[in-house]
Amino acid sequence: MVACVLIGGLQFTDGRFREASAGTDFVLYRKNLLYFERDRTAFVADVLASGADVVTLHEVIPVNEAVLEQLRPAYPYQLLCNARRVRTCAILSRTPLEASECADGAGLAHVVTQVDGRSVQVYSLHLFWPYPYRQRAQVAQMVPVLAAQNAPFTVVAGDFNMTPWGRSVAAIKRATQTDRIGQALWTYDLFGYPLAIDHVLATGGVGTLDARKMLGSDHRGLVARIDFP
Repeated sequence: MVACVLIGGLQFTDGRFREASAGTDFVLYRKNLLYFERDRTAFVADVLASGADVVTLHEVIPVNEAVLEQLRPAYPYQLLCNARRVRTCAILSRTPLEASECADGAGLAHVVTQVDGRSVQVYSLHLFWPYPYRQRAQVAQMVPVLAAQNAPFTVVAGDFNMTPWGRSVAAIKRATQTDRIGQALWTYDLFGYPLAIDHVLATGGVGTLDARKMLGSDHRGLVARIDFP
């Protein structure tokens, strides 16, 4: 049933990594690491090669928390939320955090940082699967928190466990006044069915999105290169 809800009508684009254009304002790398111990050497190298300003991670449980230390020289400003649970959210930044907060029960992390003179707020979220699981209630809990924030530039990156046209994605877009970056890219296989369930939203919705290799996870990472209005 879940597969039918998520797959219907999906057309996939197999993203390829591209260098940032001269006018790129903000680069974000997002990844669900998978809650197993893995060799993360290739993943760390991929993050560093991307030149991302901010990295959002999920399922950063104790067996793979070493990734945070391996990335700390390049990303010294870090927030880890919902620690010791599968729905861990982490945000890593090259630049200092002006604000940071966790909504542990909601699978949500939030920071504000300055990049090239812009104050950018970044959300990292990890949603439950849809019905019969708790995604609808989780999003209902998140929406007031997201809608209360006030910043000129917003980026939302996460494992939505929902296709781009799903109601959960639409609700979060409305709450944050953002639009999806890029095309729907395959990021996860459900019993052999390719799904686009990881997304990046941003103010203005202008930019490119590239899918990375699995690199020890069951999700492909995403690199978003965003041009703000």
